[in-house]
Amino acid sequence: MFTREKTKQVKIGSLLLGGNDHVFIQSMASIKTSKVLEVAEQIKLCAKMGCEIMRCSCLDMEDALAFKEIKKKVSIPLVA
Repeated sequence: MFTREKTKQVKIGSLLLGGNDHVFIQSMASIKTSKVLEVAEQIKLCAKMGCEIMRCSCLDMEDALAFKEIKKKVSIPLVA
């Protein structure tokens, strides 16, 4: 068994990450972030399977602007 290192807690959406909290399940979208509807559907599917945080790539301004629209369609925190 190993000893966990004490870390600072940070808030991501409604989740508290770090400190003594459990490890959160994360996944990465495999679709270009600017494809809002497809990414939102992939995130919803991952959330149904237990994903608690979703990562999306942000390669250009189009991807960055898509984050706002995607967030309106999903309930779990997004990370760029």
